Order: sequence, then C-alpha cells, then structure tokens
Amino acid sequence: MPIQELLDEDQEIQKVGMHSDAAYVTKKPAKENFEKAVNEILWCSTNTGKGLWRDELPYAKYMFDVIVRKALIDLAARYIGMQEGWQVNTGLAGRWFKRYLGASPLP
Repeated sequence: MPIQELLDEDQEIQKVGMHSDAAYVTKKPAKENFEKAVNEILWCSTNTGKGLWRDELPYAKYMFDVIVRKALIDLAARYIGMQEGWQVNTGLAGRWFKRYLGASPLP
C-alpha cells in the first residue's frame, strides 16, 4: 500500500487545493469605509488625549491601541494598495509596511 493511501485514504488533501494569498491582498475600499476609518482616527484620538488628561490610562491605552491603531493600519494598507495597484499583501498588522513605504511615505 503506498504511503499516500495510508495517510489520505479518502483523498481529502487533494480537495483542499494549494494555498494562495489572494484572500489577504488589500482591496479597494468603498468611500464609506474610508470615511469611517478617518472618522475613527479623528474622533478616538481626541478620546485618547482626554483619557490621558483624566488619568484614565487603561481607557486611553485601549482607545489608542485598539481603535486608533487599527484605523491607522487600515489607512496605511489602503495607501500602499493604491500605490501598488491593489495587488499587494501588507501582512498582519502592517507586518510588511516598511517594505512598501520605505523611510518616508510622502513624496
């Protein structure tokens, strides 16, 4: 009996197919999604400052780390996607931003 039959008698592995990063490519956002991300940054960055002023450090950290940072990462990924023709994977949490942005993202 060949090894393949011992490991995959029902041919389940062949049904899965090859992995592709197509699901992770940055997609062109709808106008509403872009506006929502900008609004999150503007609105919640002031909440971060307000939390710091009131000495509410857990709240301020949450607002920055969870809300503002996610929106900033989304906007940066969209900027890179636009520059690269919407055919780029920027990685989880901006893992490969430096690869595309370099030292300065501005012209």
